[in-house]
Amino acid sequence: MAEELKRDEKTFQEVPLRADPKAPFKDPGFRVISAKPKAPVNPPSGRDWSAGVDLVAEAADAVRLADERANSAERYSQELVTYYSEQVKTAEMKIAALEKRLEVSEAKAQEAEEWLARFHDAIMTGFGSLIKKAS
Repeated sequence: MAEELKRDEKTFQEVPLRADPKAPFKDPGFRVISAKPKAPVNPPSGRDWSAGVDLVAEAADAVRLADERANSAERYSQELVTYYSEQVKTAEMKIAALEKRLEVSEAKAQEAEEWLARFHDAIMTGFGSLIKKAS
């Protein structure tokens, strides 16, 4: 019985097909065939370069599209840089305003503590004898 053969494209060898894929694989008896492609028997007299021209046109389109995407991505990146630069400037101005408010608040708190100490001293001076008698 003649075996069916299948050509392995990677090794350029013909290997027998197994009827049952689960059956153990016996010695395949490889037959090596030439790895060199055969030259056409009758080369065409006139060459048709249209397929090559089409490939070049497709490659040019692919490069053009890639360039457009790169330019678009660059414009978008520049827009992001502008937007976030403005956000940083706004945040810096808010921080500066908050720092000024903090300084003013700290100064008011210090003044309030000084006045509280003065009130305490005035109370202790004016009512100190009464407070000592009550204790």
